[in-house]
Amino acid sequence: MSESVSLKDIQNQIKALQEKEAAMIAKAKAEVIKSIREKVAEYHLQPENIFGGSKKTSAGTKKPKMIRYMRGKDEVWAGRGKKPEWCANMSKEELEQYKLDEPVPAE
Repeated sequence: MSESVSLKDIQNQIKALQEKEAAMIAKAKAEVIKSIREKVAEYHLQPENIFGGSKKTSAGTKKPKMIRYMRGKDEVWAGRGKKPEWCANMSKEELEQYKLDEPVPAE
């Protein structure tokens, strides 16, 4: 590159190329979207056909909290996060005696 080209000239060239790139990407996206819309209409596709799941989400679909440790009915812990007061000072060995064979859903 010759030394007669200024920094401002290079910056202007970069800007022009970026604008050209943005226009080309926008055109390509528009063509892809048009093609997808045609296929969706042709095959009567729904969002769940493409992305899986249901298009409707309802409250309460989260995975239930599972109890992994239990000492009596009211002293339970999922084994995640901060230990509750009843087992906060227990060692791993002491805590193991309260570990359930199979986790159960919290009520």
